[in-house]
Amino acid sequence: MGDIGSLLLGFITAIFVIKFNELNANPGNPYFIHSSPAVSIGILIIPLFDTLRVFVIRLIHKHSPFKADRGHVHHRILTLTNSHFKSTLIFMLVNMGFIVLVFLLQNMGIYKLTLIMLIMAIVLSYLPVLLLKMKKKQNN
Repeated sequence: MGDIGSLLLGFITAIFVIKFNELNANPGNPYFIHSSPAVSIGILIIPLFDTLRVFVIRLIHKHSPFKADRGHVHHRILTLTNSHFKSTLIFMLVNMGFIVLVFLLQNMGIYKLTLIMLIMAIVLSYLPVLLLKMKKKQNN
C-alpha cells in the first residue's frame, strides 16, 4: 500500500470515527451507542495501540520514533505465518473480536471498557513475541 495509502486510509478512518462520535452525542438517537468513544477505540485498537507501543519502545531504546524498523506486530505475525493472507486474516479476526466485545460491553462505561481493551491489547501484542521465541527454541 505504501506510506501515502496508509496515511490516506488512516485519515479517512479518523474522519469516520469523529463523525461516529458526533452522531452518538444525542441519546435521543434511535441508534445511540453507549460509551461511543470506547467503541471507537475498540474499532481502531490494533493500529492505535501498535503505533503507541512501537513509539514508546523506540523512545526507551533512544532511537528516533520515526525511524522504520520491524518492531510492529504485523511484522512478527508475518514472520510466524509466512503469508500475507494469513496475517491479514488474523488481524481481521482479532479486530472483529474487539469490535464484538466493545458492542457487547458498551454499557460498562468508557473508562472500564477502555482499560479492558488496553489490557487485552497488551496481552495480544506480546503473544507473537512469545510464539516467535517458542518457534526459535524448537528450531535450535
